[in-house]
Amino acid sequence: MEAIHLRSTPLTMPNDVPHFDHLASDPYASTLLHTYTPEVNSVPLSVSGDGNYFFNAISVAFAGNEDLAGHLHCRCCR
Repeated sequence: MEAIHLRSTPLTMPNDVPHFDHLASDPYASTLLHTYTPEVNSVPLSVSGDGNYFFNAISVAFAGNEDLAGHLHCRCCR
């Protein structure tokens, strides 16, 4: 029932630019990134390790938090 309801609900994306200052950096990914691509000045962000890594990361990229992860997961997989 949840998947059916979410599929018929329009997905609203935030209009403002997400801020990432409050998010923690992933130290292991940062080490790998700067070891193999030292010219890159990106900072890999940490997301929750609840099995929804991909959707958590997409939600962080779009909204600056993981609030959209469940909605994105239901729309894509169910």
